[in-house]
Order: sequence, then structure tokens, then C-alpha cells
Amino acid sequence: MLIYLAQLTHKYGIASQNRHFPLAIGYIGGYLKQIFRNQIEIQLFKYPDELNTALKNKMPDVLMMSNYMWNLNLNLEFTKKVKEHNNNVLTVMGGPNISLDEKKQRDFLNDNPYIDLYVLNAGEAPSALIINMFLQCRDIRILKQKNIHSVISKENLKSENKYNFTGENRDCNFSNAEFNNIPSPYIAGLMDKFFEKNTIPLIETNRGCPFTCAFCQQGNKSFSKLCNLNIDRVKEELSYISNKIHRENFQSLILEIADSNFAMYKRDAEIIRHISDCQVKYSFPKYIYSSTGKNKWDIIIENLLPLESGSVIMRIAIQSMNQETLKAIKRKNIKIDSYRIIQEYQQQKGIRCCADLMLGLPRETLESHIKAIFELIDWGMDEFCLLQTIILKGTEIEKDTFRDKYEISSQFRPIPECMGNYEIFNENIRICEYEEIITGTNTMSFNDYLEARKLHLIVMIFHNTSLLNPIYKLLAFYNVPKSRLIQTISKNKNMDFCLLLDNYITDTKTEISSSIEDISLQSCNIDDFTSNKIYKHLSCAFFQHKGTVISVITDSLLELIESMLPETLFEVSEILNESMISLKHNIGSKNLNINFPVLRDIFGTSVSYSLSENQQSIINLLNETYTKDEDKLNKMVYHLRPVNLCYSLNYL
Repeated sequence: MLIYLAQLTHKYGIASQNRHFPLAIGYIGGYLKQIFRNQIEIQLFKYPDELNTALKNKMPDVLMMSNYMWNLNLNLEFTKKVKEHNNNVLTVMGGPNISLDEKKQRDFLNDNPYIDLYVLNAGEAPSALIINMFLQCRDIRILKQKNIHSVISKENLKSENKYNFTGENRDCNFSNAEFNNIPSPYIAGLMDKFFEKNTIPLIETNRGCPFTCAFCQQGNKSFSKLCNLNIDRVKEELSYISNKIHRENFQSLILEIADSNFAMYKRDAEIIRHISDCQVKYSFPKYIYSSTGKNKWDIIIENLLPLESGSVIMRIAIQSMNQETLKAIKRKNIKIDSYRIIQEYQQQKGIRCCADLMLGLPRETLESHIKAIFELIDWGMDEFCLLQTIILKGTEIEKDTFRDKYEISSQFRPIPECMGNYEIFNENIRICEYEEIITGTNTMSFNDYLEARKLHLIVMIFHNTSLLNPIYKLLAFYNVPKSRLIQTISKNKNMDFCLLLDNYITDTKTEISSSIEDISLQSCNIDDFTSNKIYKHLSCAFFQHKGTVISVITDSLLELIESMLPETLFEVSEILNESMISLKHNIGSKNLNINFPVLRDIFGTSVSYSLSENQQSIINLLNETYTKDEDKLNKMVYHLRPVNLCYSLNYL
């Protein structure tokens, strides 16, 4: 039996929207192969063109698609075309991107009749049950009538004796033993084909989350039980990945850990020490991306200390500092007073810290959202992920009762980078993915939403890029809080700056629609249509209005510090100008001498600028991928990330 497993990502030219390894289908493929051995042949796919070529060469007996919000329509088009060409192919979809509500599940399957079965929750065991039954009966109609645990179809949802799949009664029925019985897709060699330049290996060390956040797909009871992979197995995977990247010189720098609360548990200390050993032995990973735990901050920081300095960011999922909001979303954060202690401690240990804040949560107001940003800036938060609340399928926030309670209004917009023209069985199809975001509640109007988005862009340009880092040193010298500068910048009346902000708000309003059906795909420009709008305008500010950005900073400084001399401000401008990277004139390192005595007291005699290995690697990738400077600049912020848009500064 031939089985195709696909976890597709959108691709534009040779650039992939998602550089991560398709771990979910790796687990399923390895588990199926372990059970059925020579009875089946498994092929894994990440890229649409490779799947299309394989389908034209040989149709599988089973097509399994891993479904997320960023690849739903890709999956649907492929599944539909496969059924049109051969109705005897069993089509199975699985993944978190489906409602908890049974009526909405039924509507989804009725609207997409070419999906035979949908797997809920953990996919390994249900997939094995499906393949076992299909090997025996080879009849799709019979299979669709079966009540298979955690598997739905149009037919079994109609059954009076069906298993209760919906809401918090959905049970993934998963244990430590079962989790560890799934073979490592890395050790089994299933992931070998995905090792490429600048790709990102993805691993799990545990599965599940004890928190019940209303906006998260892991917030329902199905995922509340934590299952741990054996530490020796995790270490073996890490060594395999690191050794392969080092030995074959894939020039990959990043490892991502998919755990919901990495470094929060004592066992993580041993895993992190092994990652540190790999950094020394294999020079990989240079950077570790993960969502760190939501409490036990002291354990998290101590666990992260063995890693190379600068290789990990402590990401604190605060979401809101408004107690009424936290109560509404069933979230219990670290005590607010503890955040300042965390900031001071992590700064002493040299660990960067990033805060997640969400816009549009119930009970949040414009004032409380802004207050949280300014407080965290003053406490020393290095970076913000200022997120718009997405109404994800499979979450409590998606339920009609929740929406009605908080008078939630929402609109749809294209997901950045998730659109392309694809050939499927010799037919060219334009495919785009969409997300539903909250744009208003009974405590935040749409105009409030737009004001908050304007502040988000300002924080992104000036704070998240680290552009203000030398200025923060100057403010500390004069005992001026950091947030005062951001507040002053936000009120600046520079005409070019105001136009830049206004253009961003116009883009913000025009990218959203109350209905997906109202969005026309055929006449749009792909790059502009699916661009990340805040990144687009950050790029515009940095690369087209560099002088304006620096002028806004120096004008604001003059307003805050009356004793600043124009000559001193000119040298401050030079420091800022040299710190902003470009595609054309990047060099490994450079120095700038400091002349004015007051600035020497703050910065020393000179400032040294240097590019990190990650910055240089991404810049090289952009230069290799795109021929036009305009395309490089448009993609630069997305691939490089805002925090890497400035040189690293050392004061000598």
C-alpha cells in the first residue's frame, strides 16, 4: 500500500514560507512504518510542486494531509483534485485546524466532501487504526461508517452511537509509554530529505500543556496531560541533527523546540546541557527558538544558563497585564510584581527577553494595553511580539457563546507569505490562506484597535529593532525612563513620519474584510497582497525613510533633554545611522570614534559594530534568492526578523 503524507508549506519562487521540518508527518510516518513494515510504502512531502510531481507519476492508495491554518486551502485543493482523478484514493486530513463544535465539524466535511476522514488530536494511533482497517477491507465506504476513536467523517457524525468527539470531552488517550513508542523520525532517517540550507529542525521533548488559555488550541482538556519523551532519546535526536548539519555543512543555524513550556521543568536542565554540548562539539545550534514556560521563571532562567550567550531568548507569554482580561481567558500569569525581578535577573545573566502581548482580548482596553507596553519597556523588556488575537479553530474563544459574551467583532485577512500559484495535475490554481482576527470587543472599539496598531509599528521600528539601545544608555545617564521616549516619538509631528504611520493604518484597514468571499485573488499582486503589513512598513521606514527615523529620535531627545547640544545630537545621529544594516554595504565589523566628552562618558571612546553569523547568513540567502534589490528589501525584515536589523554594538 502506497501512502503519501503531506505537511505542505506555501512557496514563492525558491523561498518557502515555513522553513521548519514537517515533524508531524514524520512522527506519523515513522509510527506507521514501525507497525506495518513491508505492507506499506511511505513518502513524505513538504513542497506542493514535489507532491504534484509524485501524484502525476503514481497515485497513492492513501493521501494524508496535515492541516494548519497556514496550509488549509493548499490541502483542500490537492485533496479535491486527487479525488477528481481517482475516487478510490482514501483521503485523510488531521491537525488542530478544526472546530470543537460538532455542527461546524459537520459543515466543514459537508463543504469538502472529498475528505473521507478527519483525525482529531494526536494523529499517530488513529492513523494506524485507519491504515489497519483499510488494509483489511479496501472499501472507503465501509471505513467512513466506522466509529474509529478520534476520527470523524460525514457518516459517523450522523450515527446515534458515535463516540463523543466534541468539546472538552475529546480525549487524545495518550500516555508516556505510547508517546515513547513513536519512533524518532530523525533517527529513522525520515527527515533526511528536509535537511537543506537555512532550514530549521523542529523537535519535541514533551507533548501537552497544563494551562487552559481560551485563545490556544492546547487550552482544552484534551491536551492537559503532559507526556515526556525519554531524555536519552531526545539527546540522541539532538546529536543526530547537530552532527548531520555540521558534517554536511548545511549552514543551518536554528533549532526550534515545539514544547509549549520549554525549560519550565527540572528535566529540561539535562536536555539543555546536551544542547550546550552540541554547540561546543558541532557549532550547532547557534540559536534556539522556543516558547518558554509561563511560570517557574527561576527554574527557566537557571536551566537556560549553560547555553551560549545570545543563543536563546526567554520568551514570556504575558498576553495581558490586565487582571480582568486574564480571568476572562482563563489565564494565570506570573505575579505582576515578579516581572521586574525577572527582568533584573535575566539582564544580569545576559539572557534576552521577549514578551508576548495580544491585542483584542476580552476586557482589554486601549489604555490597559498601552500601559502594559510602557511598563514592560521600563522594566527592561528587550523585545515584544505584539500579536493580534487570532480566532483559532478548536479554541474556546471560537465558540459563539464566548464571542457573544464579550461582543467580539472580527475580520479576515490573508496570512503573510501564504499565497501562490500552483500547478495541480496540469491545472494552474491561485491559492491563499486566511486568518480571522479580533478587531473589536465591548471594551475596545475599532478606532482603539487602530490606535494600538499604530503604537505597535512605533515599538517595532524603534524598540524591537534594537535601534534605540544606545539611546537608552543615554537616557539612563540623564535618569529619563525609556517609555518617555516612545511616548514622545508617538506624538512627533514630523510630516514624513506622520505620513508613514497614516499609510500603515490605511494598509491595516484595507487588508481586512468581514468575509473571505469579498476578497478577490485573481487581480492582486501576490507580494503586496500577502505581505506582513507591519514588516512592510518597518522595511519602508528603515530603508526608504532612514533619515526621517533618525530625525524623529533626535527631535524627541531634544524635547526630553533640554541640555542636549545640536553638535552632540549630530554625533548621536551618526551612531544611529551606522547601526542600521543594509544589503549593499554590510561588512563584518566597523568602528566609530566618539568625540564629545558627554558622549564619551556614556559610550566610551568608540563604538564597535558587528554582524552576527545569523545576520550574515540570512543576508547571503536573500542575495542568492532574489535578483532585484526591491525584492530583497521586501523580504529582508520577514526573514531576518526586526531584532536583527541593526548591528550588534560594543562600547570601547
